[in-house]
Amino acid sequence: MCQDLILKNSIALGTFDGVHLGHAKVLQTALSFNSYNPMVATFAEPPKRSMGLTDVPLLMTAEKKRAVLFDMGFKTQVYLEFQKVRDMEPSGFIDMLIKDYNAAVIVCGFNYRFGKNGSGDIDFLKNYCERLGVKCLACPPVLIDGEVISSTTIRSLIENGEVAKAARYLGRPISFEAVVVTGDKRGRTIQYPTINQFLPDNMVMPKLGVYASYSYVDGKAFKSVTNIGVRPTFLLDKAMSETNIMGLKDNLYGKNIKIELIEFLREEKKFNSLNELKKQINRDSKIAKELLEKLE
Repeated sequence: MCQDLILKNSIALGTFDGVHLGHAKVLQTALSFNSYNPMVATFAEPPKRSMGLTDVPLLMTAEKKRAVLFDMGFKTQVYLEFQKVRDMEPSGFIDMLIKDYNAAVIVCGFNYRFGKNGSGDIDFLKNYCERLGVKCLACPPVLIDGEVISSTTIRSLIENGEVAKAARYLGRPISFEAVVVTGDKRGRTIQYPTINQFLPDNMVMPKLGVYASYSYVDGKAFKSVTNIGVRPTFLLDKAMSETNIMGLKDNLYGKNIKIELIEFLREEKKFNSLNELKKQINRDSKIAKELLEKLE
């Protein structure tokens, strides 16, 4: 058995897709018990996806979630297999956390449900834990402008292009990382070279259009303007990201570049000529630069 599991653990329960500010409240509460080893018990993806509902996109990859949780202080992370726990009775699920993972404290969100058909609720969890001498805390919802922060809400905001509001709920800018692939190099012919990236599979797709953005190259942030879409002027079969990085003309093919989407600027539109496209990119770049400078 892993040595971490010999310790008594303060366990944060949840899916934590996106690790947003609501999740952070649960996680920070679990971290606050200094006498115990902080541990997170989660799933690699939302349970609905494990049940075949692939229309539930992810806010972050499993690798990114693991890294964010590690940086918060969770060196011990357990990724439960949903298919193995979905039919457990609620009491059996809690017994597993206590027996297999030495739970001394269990922390979750206000609406956490568990066990067969989601039959276990907060009241059951608190009462059962109390009988077994395990401390249990359910964190209240975190609200911004009177709205409960949730992964579902954040997905909807991103899909509608409201990335600035989504970032407030998430606690960090909306971002993705992907390898730069070879494009048609048309941007070079109009003095606006772009890096081309396909968004990670299963991730929430931002509203198609143009964004003020930041691009991170070798740890340095550059102002940029990003188009996400199918390029109606030069039709693509699959939506991709094209980013013009201001002040950088390095060859970035094959590099993994992080893009932060800061503000939605406009919808995609079709242009009748390369000259029209060039003029629009010039306008987009000026608007993006001014907007980003105001935010700095």
